[in-house]
Amino acid sequence: MTVEVKNQMETMIELEVNRIRCSMNNVVYSNVSENKIRRYIRQNQREITWLSNDISDLTNEFLVLNRNKIEDYTNQLALFDFLKVKFTDLLVFIQRYFSNYFDTEMCLPLSCIHLAMRKKVKKIRPLFNRFKDLSISPGLIKPLKIHLFSALRSTNLNYSELNYIQQFIAILPAAMDNNQNSDCDIKFITKMVYLNFNNLEFYMEVRLWIRVQLANEKDLFGQLSLLRGYQIYFEQFHEHPDLQHRKGSTTLKEMLANFIDKEISYRELSKEHVGSITTVKPGFESLLVTFSVPQLAYLLRLMVKNKLFRINNRMSGKMLDFIAKWITTGGTGEKMSAGHLKNEYHDPKRSAAIALKAILLKLLAMIDSDLEKKL
Repeated sequence: MTVEVKNQMETMIELEVNRIRCSMNNVVYSNVSENKIRRYIRQNQREITWLSNDISDLTNEFLVLNRNKIEDYTNQLALFDFLKVKFTDLLVFIQRYFSNYFDTEMCLPLSCIHLAMRKKVKKIRPLFNRFKDLSISPGLIKPLKIHLFSALRSTNLNYSELNYIQQFIAILPAAMDNNQNSDCDIKFITKMVYLNFNNLEFYMEVRLWIRVQLANEKDLFGQLSLLRGYQIYFEQFHEHPDLQHRKGSTTLKEMLANFIDKEISYRELSKEHVGSITTVKPGFESLLVTFSVPQLAYLLRLMVKNKLFRINNRMSGKMLDFIAKWITTGGTGEKMSAGHLKNEYHDPKRSAAIALKAILLKLLAMIDSDLEKKL
């Protein structure tokens, strides 16, 4: 292909693009019904996207077949690139001027995804470096990192997802200050609330983070004060009106509010239960043990694993519900939460294993002593 032929074809393409724009304007501003206009615009959007992807595939095939003599085909490749640019221009035209009919859930052309990936990845890496400098907990960062990089590497990225990523990368850095202090984690969480990052993995990490903060409190009063403080703090922040990671799902703010409400309710009931223990004569309403919840959960896990309890893994939930109902932990005399017991059962902690080992060694010493006495 000569330069002259390439230029002629580019002129023809430019004329055709202008014709399509005029045709769309004529249809949209005619007396056709809204539903028909929407179908017409979205069909054009779909066809342009498919054509753009066809040109991308054709370019890749062309490069493979002519890899040893690419310099002889620079005009053809330039024409392919020109076509992809014009397809993108058409899609931008539709999105800008016919936004009421534009389908934001439709996938972008592959060429647009690759271009967006190159641009956004350059901005994402410094963003995570900044989070590291602010000493934000790695557990809170991990779900966000996985989501952003997997989304930009996807070949099925739609306009809504790209818009969310663009807004996210633009808003978050300006919202986080450069001061390193103990409030960086909670500030980061509130920014995720504002950006409606209702990702389930992130929500579970925030729950875990809150429970770690609660574990640092010495008593029930301190835990309740901390939870009420988080409740008031989150209520002060509003969500971004136009952003949501998972559309149609519960927002992160609502998810956290429900979680904190349940934690407060449970601890208030525990407080009432502790108060009643001092006034009611000891009975068999529940069995008081000196184990902590993590130690008890780990012991139960070992007993089930070694088949000392004749239940299978699917029945473990009912067993834990039963034990949580009839056993009270020592120290504070609080009735344990079945959810807390289940979490510790399925995710045992090293500290619980070490503490339980010390208890079992003490029991072994007592057994040896009894055997020496010819029990």
